[in-house]
Amino acid sequence: MFKLKISRDILEDLVKKMAIPTGKDEYVFKTIAPTITPDGRLTWIGKNKFSTVWVRAKGLDVSGITEPIVIAFKSAEILKTLKLFKKKNDVIVLTHDTENSVDVFTTNNEKGKRTVKLPSIVESEAKEKQDVFPGQIGEDGVIVYKGGLKPNLYCKCDVSVFKELVKNTNKVKGKKKREEKPNNYHIIFDEEHGMLRTFAEDKEEKSYTKLDDEISITDVKGNGTVHFSYLFPDVMNALSGEIELWSIEKGPLYIMQNSENVKIRYLISPARVD
Repeated sequence: MFKLKISRDILEDLVKKMAIPTGKDEYVFKTIAPTITPDGRLTWIGKNKFSTVWVRAKGLDVSGITEPIVIAFKSAEILKTLKLFKKKNDVIVLTHDTENSVDVFTTNNEKGKRTVKLPSIVESEAKEKQDVFPGQIGEDGVIVYKGGLKPNLYCKCDVSVFKELVKNTNKVKGKKKREEKPNNYHIIFDEEHGMLRTFAEDKEEKSYTKLDDEISITDVKGNGTVHFSYLFPDVMNALSGEIELWSIEKGPLYIMQNSENVKIRYLISPARVD
């Protein structure tokens, strides 16, 4: 019987990066179905119209299997379940009970034992699951676009730069509801001056407001402007710390983040800008 021993905060963070929250109990991928191997590796690849997510983790404490296993979860349900465990550093044992079709979450410490059970769901419910990354990756680990085009824009910086862009755009344009046309987010790569520029603007008939930030970046390559819309703020809010970005004018944004045990890749479609 499959068992995974993991702290609540690490599991919660992995689920959020796989599902990508978009609002209260709303996620880009409402159902996730990661593959977990006997040697403690996890992989989830999901794709929809506007984005692709590829999350890999290693070093997980796994037991009870000799072959890779796919376990599916409803994103909102598993995150609600994890909040039932009070401490973020609680060590949870997740047991996938196939005989009774339940997933059992258990903590056992000096203060007592807590068990929460969720009905298991099947892999086929994760309709956006991909078996392999739906794109070409070069030998350097960077995406290659259609027609063999390689990104010519690059930067490495803290994700807070783009979270600030989202805040600025919401201030200038107003935060949009999900059913409305989303805001556009504009980034200028400026290798010549060693910086990124981000700008938020509101083009109205009677007024024009533009908020322009210049951020000194040590590691920036290429000169060009890119625009993104759908899911850009959600992906940025799911991340923390230093990230790497690759793009090409009028092309998708490829986001990479590596830590000791987790590798994250996001691909976001470009926005159409008049």
